[in-house]
Amino acid sequence: MTTPPGWYDDGHGAVRWWDGGAWTAHVQPPTAVPVAIPGATPSQGPGATPSQRHPGTAPQGHVGTAPQGYPGAVPQSAVPSGAGTAPPGHAAAADPPARPTSRIWILWVVIGVVVLGLVAAAVAAIPFLISVLTGGSAAPATDDERASVAAVQLYDRAWQDVDCAAYQAATTDYFRSEYGFADCAEFEEQVTLFAEATIDYDVAVTSIRRTDEAVVVGTSESYSFVIDDDGRPLDEPEDVVDVYEYTVVDDGGTWRIDELTAK
Repeated sequence: MTTPPGWYDDGHGAVRWWDGGAWTAHVQPPTAVPVAIPGATPSQGPGATPSQRHPGTAPQGHVGTAPQGYPGAVPQSAVPSGAGTAPPGHAAAADPPARPTSRIWILWVVIGVVVLGLVAAAVAAIPFLISVLTGGSAAPATDDERASVAAVQLYDRAWQDVDCAAYQAATTDYFRSEYGFADCAEFEEQVTLFAEATIDYDVAVTSIRRTDEAVVVGTSESYSFVIDDDGRPLDEPEDVVDVYEYTVVDDGGTWRIDELTAK
């Protein structure tokens, strides 16, 4: 018996188009009403009678697969060249979602910025670390800087030893007239009083920087007073720390202190 073209139950929960000679790749939802076939129900499929096979089940000897011509199987010769695409009237399957773009490069950028920041902070901290490790001292790097530091050290020894000759050798005429003592008598009088009133005088060079015409030497000078302003001994020494900047210039081939600033 020849089955006319139409929609028939394919035994897999849908109805498929029978073109009169073979199954096609076109299917419809099971709600579609199959075309009635004289002498057979739509669920029996083309060429089948109730006594030969039951719609939706494989014939005896075939487990889980439908033979060629049985509802649910599409003969290879009947599959059109465009098989796999949706038939007219059916929406094509949506494209798979696009794979999200990796954001790992953002993480590497952040890590790079953090590392650069840490490197910059470490470089900036090097002078401070050196100062801490060396007890707050700074070392001269050139002959001019060494000569300038030597002038500051000579000046401080002059105060501790009450040595006017050393005082004059370490300072310019301008310094002695503006910041210090004009003659040795005045220097020795004032410095003797200071030396008697203090103990444990210590000088640390904390910074050295070069300008166009001078070398500026920074110091931290600590000592303890043991006598008050009235000349009476103190019960406990009074600790003092002074911070100065000495401006040292080349004075006729010798580096001498030209200015003194308290910080």
